[in-house]
Amino acid sequence: KMAAGVLLPLALCIAIAAARQTIAADSALVQRMGRTYTDGSGAVFYEWLGSGLRVAHTGSTVWAVASNTTAAYKISFSQEVNGFFPPQGVSWVTPASAGTPFIVAQGSGVVRLTLNVAPQYWASHKGLAGIASLITDGTFTAPPPLTRRLHFLGDSITAATNINGFQYWPGMPACPDGGYESDYAASWAGLLCTAFDADCTTVAVGGRGLVRNCCNMGPPYVPEYYTWQTYSTHTPVNFSSTPAPDGVVVFLGTNDYNTPVPGLDAEFTAGLLALMHNFTQVYYGTPASPASMTFFFTLGPMAPIAPANATMAAYEQGTQQGYKIVVINATTACGPSLTGCTDGCATHPGVIGHRNLATIAMPLIRTALGW
Repeated sequence: KMAAGVLLPLALCIAIAAARQTIAADSALVQRMGRTYTDGSGAVFYEWLGSGLRVAHTGSTVWAVASNTTAAYKISFSQEVNGFFPPQGVSWVTPASAGTPFIVAQGSGVVRLTLNVAPQYWASHKGLAGIASLITDGTFTAPPPLTRRLHFLGDSITAATNINGFQYWPGMPACPDGGYESDYAASWAGLLCTAFDADCTTVAVGGRGLVRNCCNMGPPYVPEYYTWQTYSTHTPVNFSSTPAPDGVVVFLGTNDYNTPVPGLDAEFTAGLLALMHNFTQVYYGTPASPASMTFFFTLGPMAPIAPANATMAAYEQGTQQGYKIVVINATTACGPSLTGCTDGCATHPGVIGHRNLATIAMPLIRTALGW
């Protein structure tokens, strides 16, 4: 006979295991946000910021299990609190930790999981960021449907780079780049998406612009990146089966004007007008009403006055053509002489600057979209 002292822990383990529910990330109970893809294994993968998963549960804890990966990346998670989704934490996923459950929520409700580091830092190494499964000590249920969609196009600011200007990763110096100081959850786009509980896609790449890139880099430019489902393989987006965003937030210009050239103002203005035309065409067909969606042109704290002038010219011309455009004037987000950006790296907005950006943008987006 086996001793009772041996049987009890075994029975306890069985009871604990039975009390937990595990579902694959591609379960019908899980909503996908942004641009995701699957490989038939049950896992859901994503590369662009803002993309991820959303699920509801009745238990006290939710664990996520990351898929196998060849690269390190960060996943942020937020949980509903009185109708809002404040960031709850960030977990690093490495090849060694993939497959090990990590806590993403404590307390019942709706949970959001999103990628926290821009793909230019890891996806080029063919690492797959994804979730294989979710576990709860309660029961998973389908969350209320997402009814708000917001897309962002931007450069390093919107890509959430250079946010944490302090020692953010053990053993690394301050501002080491390489994605270590990146933090989408603390970025203006991340804050807006969680505040609105919106289905967001953030296509933002450091050093890139609307019609020109920084530092004599050639194409692609950000509008071309937007047509890619995946950053690493350049798989094109199937726009015919992709829901149109309610709003498109454009925050570009700093890199375009890194090396001003004759005629750049007109080129930049034409680029914004072409972007609006192309968006309405790919989502609503030809011909499409210019008023099919709302565009938000952002004037930021880092850019010189020239892109602001070119942006305002696009606003005036686009409005005359019937486009719905709202200008987000965030030139004061960092305060006088960019003093509010000193907590970031490379004179980029840090946590304070991004919070100010979100604070300025939120009422404008809410009013324009009726949220």
